[in-house]
Amino acid sequence: MITRFLQIIVVAILALLRVSGDSTCYPPGFPDNPTLTVHDSEPFQNCTTFNGSIEVVSNFVGVLDFGSLHYITGGILISDVSGLTSVVGASLTTIGGNIVIANCSSLTRISLTNLTNTTPSSQDNPFYETLQLQIENAPLLRVVDLPWLGSANSIDINAVVSLNLSSLAGLRTLYLSGITNISAPELHTVGDLDISSSSITEISFPNLNGVFILNFNNNLFLRSISLPGVGPHLVTLMIGNNSQLESISMEHLGTVRGGLNISQNPQLAEVEMISLQEIAPFLVIDDNLSLTKLVMPEVVTVGVPDEPPMGGQALMMRNNPQLRTLDGLPQLQSVFGNVSISGNFSSSGSPIPANCSTYQKLKNENFIEGNFTCSSSNPPTSHSPAKPTGVSDSHTYLGTGAKAGIGAGAAAFGIAAIIGGALVIKRKRRRGTPKDEAGSTPVAELPGGKAAHEMESKHGQGELPEESSEAHEMPAPPSPGHE
Repeated sequence: MITRFLQIIVVAILALLRVSGDSTCYPPGFPDNPTLTVHDSEPFQNCTTFNGSIEVVSNFVGVLDFGSLHYITGGILISDVSGLTSVVGASLTTIGGNIVIANCSSLTRISLTNLTNTTPSSQDNPFYETLQLQIENAPLLRVVDLPWLGSANSIDINAVVSLNLSSLAGLRTLYLSGITNISAPELHTVGDLDISSSSITEISFPNLNGVFILNFNNNLFLRSISLPGVGPHLVTLMIGNNSQLESISMEHLGTVRGGLNISQNPQLAEVEMISLQEIAPFLVIDDNLSLTKLVMPEVVTVGVPDEPPMGGQALMMRNNPQLRTLDGLPQLQSVFGNVSISGNFSSSGSPIPANCSTYQKLKNENFIEGNFTCSSSNPPTSHSPAKPTGVSDSHTYLGTGAKAGIGAGAAAFGIAAIIGGALVIKRKRRRGTPKDEAGSTPVAELPGGKAAHEMESKHGQGELPEESSEAHEMPAPPSPGHE
């Protein structure tokens, strides 16, 4: 009787998984329906390869353990599974599709300690054709351990205490919010890096050199940003509202093409970018109450010729009360767009005029295109060029019929975010399942598009201030002689 019962169980398992001699398992509806819906971890205990995708039912409870499974040709979808506590797979090395984990209120740990990559063919192009790991709305998740993951398409994680990506080298997008600790010392390339609303104290990617967009915003405990290898080119750099941030160092950054905004960092004392030469379309340094040192000794141009930034402001420096000199941009030659500068400046004996007269000279020689406003509460002490009669150290130069002045009501970080947002929105998160490279065997496709757990946009939009205050019109300056 017992023997007969065991035979029935064995037959049922074989019928469900169609286990072949090489320990390859198939979903029961294969190949027409290559997705297995699992209620527990039992189906994986006798497989080394699973040919298809895996979806976990909503009433699953406990630990999802992939057992002896090495290779999943499809993806993994775990959504609205409130009883799931952990996802583990000590033997799992390769996943051919994407991993989507969403709305798992009891999930505390994800540990795939031998997961190295996606399908082997993707390793020839790891930056674009690799794993997409999407984890959202898992409020108790504290540990994500992927120490051998070499490359991935997209990682989007919220509220993780410890994120171990110590072998990660290439990545398209990395969005982290609420994170406390990250280890990614081998990260070399990332398209879009966004660390916001986190508890992290230091951002340091010592080997990161290829990156397009950097956003570090609303990090309450962040004290330092050190990215020594980033460069030479960057699209957008936004650093704002980090209440404990004290220093920024990016010594190899050469050009920024999509805007540089450092605003509302009240403890920030020093900004050092010693190799930076070109900034477009705008540079904003605003509302950094402790800033005493701005070091950009090689910057030559700000803005884009004949293409003023949205809102018109190419160079804005204001509300930095401890910044007493403007000698942080000693090589500046051209500004394409409006200039708005205010502060407590004095030349302090510098061989290069370090107050408003520096920028007055650029305007007089037609190297500033657009409106020019500069005001200083301290008069220059030396090296001031001759000024037009009746003009003090607070200057407003306008083209014929133009109105000067800058709207004072908008915070600079919010107003410039639209530029970064406009560039960021062009990027496309790849939410679809990567192409199956495992052979001709059909592979399940997880849902795509916004309906399949699309993340919220990470970037708000604001507007640069309109020129609102009424001002006296002055004669137009001579026609620009500099291109």
